Amino acid sequence: MEPKRGAIARCGRNQLGIILSKSPQRIQYATGEWADVWTGIHLETNNSYPGLWSSRKPTVLGYIPEYLLKQTIEIRKPVDLRVVKE
Repeated sequence: MEPKRGAIARCGRNQLGIILSKSPQRIQYATGEWADVWTGIHLETNNSYPGLWSSRKPTVLGYIPEYLLKQTIEIRKPVDLRVVKE
């Protein structure tokens, strides 16, 4: 199966995630190395970087229906927590 937005996949470290990028993104790893990777969120909690997930060559296990993916994206949008002065 091909990687795409909404895919449930495993990265090279065998960690489960959901791909949220529409195409591979250029990122820099902590080592300073640059790579084009699919990005998303982790589905497992026992990892070094909670929430962040990426893979150069993800192994796709299945796909989330688009209507569920849209609801997930809405929940993850940043919330403006600035205090409004009266």
